[in-house]
Amino acid sequence: METKKTGVPGNTVTRNIPELDAQTGNIYESVVVIARRANQISSEIKQELTKKLAEFSTVTDSLEET
Repeated sequence: METKKTGVPGNTVTRNIPELDAQTGNIYESVVVIARRANQISSEIKQELTKKLAEFSTVTDSLEET
């Protein structure tokens, strides 16, 4: 019998729910905090990537592009 291939990365970590809500006392509030932090990290990475890509962009258009 073949096992299901889920496509989950090998570095995925399962978290213990009682440990997650230990500081807030509410699992839903903990999830909101985690989601907000994930959005912050995503935004920071996007800004860094935009800065790096800006180094490679050309300001003037050549005749071939127009």
